[in-house]
Amino acid sequence: MTFFLSNHNGPFALPAYHHLAEALGVSKRTIKRDMAALRAQEPDLPPPRGG
Repeated sequence: MTFFLSNHNGPFALPAYHHLAEALGVSKRTIKRDMAALRAQEPDLPPPRGG
């Protein structure tokens, strides 16, 4: 995941929230909540996709 976040302008697309939720076995709501918390700490993260 760090590769995707650090290279978000590269040739690879970031996973959408529903992809992350499915891969991690959690709800999309959990991903949205956790990403909001991460964005509060790291404002340079790429914008959400498929939120």
